[in-house]
Amino acid sequence: MGLFKFRCVFCRQKIAAEEEWIGMFAECPSCHRRIDIRRDDEFLDEIPEPPESEVPAPEPEKPAVPDAPEPFPKPFQINLPKWELPKAEKP
Repeated sequence: MGLFKFRCVFCRQKIAAEEEWIGMFAECPSCHRRIDIRRDDEFLDEIPEPPESEVPAPEPEKPAVPDAPEPFPKPFQINLPKWELPKAEKP
């Protein structure tokens, strides 16, 4: 197998590794943290097309239901009977 390049997820250092090491763990030579060896799309010669989604595209929004009641007209006013507090009696 051949060599490929990837970046450390912590310090972004470029690292070369053997393809047979993919999925293993190593220590970054720069920041000394434990990293997993994986391919990065950044270093691929040709970026693969994303797979077609099996989930159907969402349907466009439907117009309002014709049976829906009309909203209140604006301005909205309610006429209620006037309520008064009883007057205090004089001592």
